[in-house]
Amino acid sequence: MEDITTLPPIQQLDKVLGILQNFSKSIQEIQKELKLDTKPETFQQVRLILNKLKKDEYADEVESFVPDRLGVGAQEKFISYKITFEGSVFKASDGYAGERLLLNAENIRLERIEQKARANQKILMLLTIFVCLGTLAQAIYALVELYWKYHWFH
Repeated sequence: MEDITTLPPIQQLDKVLGILQNFSKSIQEIQKELKLDTKPETFQQVRLILNKLKKDEYADEVESFVPDRLGVGAQEKFISYKITFEGSVFKASDGYAGERLLLNAENIRLERIEQKARANQKILMLLTIFVCLGTLAQAIYALVELYWKYHWFH
């Protein structure tokens, strides 16, 4: 049987989110649909995934009460998970994998902008040096002209 812990976390999240797409399901039903074994580690992994989906507000926990199987009148608490509207929209936009691709594309775009900014900064520094040298040359020329033409500084 496939072990969900061998998948990358983003694929784990997208897979469970896809399972919740149609109906609310319990952890055991999710494990069965993923064809996972019933080891405590996989149960814990599915619980962690569901907690992440709840934290991101892509899934909700639904509590319901069913009559006790022993028939003593008590009710058992049954917890299932369902996808939220935000989760449906998120899943339709390629889920966590799509979000990661968008984030990578945004990082590449920002890196290019930073490279252009560094190049522009170097050009501006060189232009400032040229303006400074031109101003200095103009000042020296003005002083020389004052000396020769008007005989200042004698």
